[in-house]
Amino acid sequence: FGDQDDEEEELSGTYRLTAEISVQSGEARVYSYDADGEWLPLGPVSAGSPLRVEEVLIEPFGESSVLFVDAGEGEVGGLRYKGRIELA
Repeated sequence: FGDQDDEEEELSGTYRLTAEISVQSGEARVYSYDADGEWLPLGPVSAGSPLRVEEVLIEPFGESSVLFVDAGEGEVGGLRYKGRIELA
């Protein structure tokens, strides 16, 4: 989470993630990272079916991002998210 104007800070440690992700068009799968640095599937998101993530433990593994949206060969439009991360 963050603003492009904000200085990117790499995260380390275990965090608790609570978020809601929605799209206006298309569909995608949303991921974060687990303790082994592997992608942790959080679930699908599509138009009319937002993804709600409730207090999932993640380990961003030295990344400056905590969410990754993979639309595969397709596209998503109108991506919106709001959420909170805090040290666990």
